[in-house]
Amino acid sequence: MESLVLVASVILLVILVLGLVAVVLVKKLGRTIKERIAALVISAIAVLAGGWLMFLDVGIGVRALGAGVAAAGVISIWRNSQKKN
Repeated sequence: MESLVLVASVILLVILVLGLVAVVLVKKLGRTIKERIAALVISAIAVLAGGWLMFLDVGIGVRALGAGVAAAGVISIWRNSQKKN
């Protein structure tokens, strides 16, 4: 049972880090088209992972975490689309 909790904790941590990485990548990178595409892909994955957490039938804390990660991904995609080379 402890291993199941550990796996769930690692999954939540990875999703949270994914949202943070998406925001940081857009702020730090984005000079070349390859960097912008990489940031866009990571941001899209963050939106999908956060959306998945938002719609799970679990406690409100996990849903709030999912909403935060999805919002970070959406903000990252929006900033990436607003940047000009």
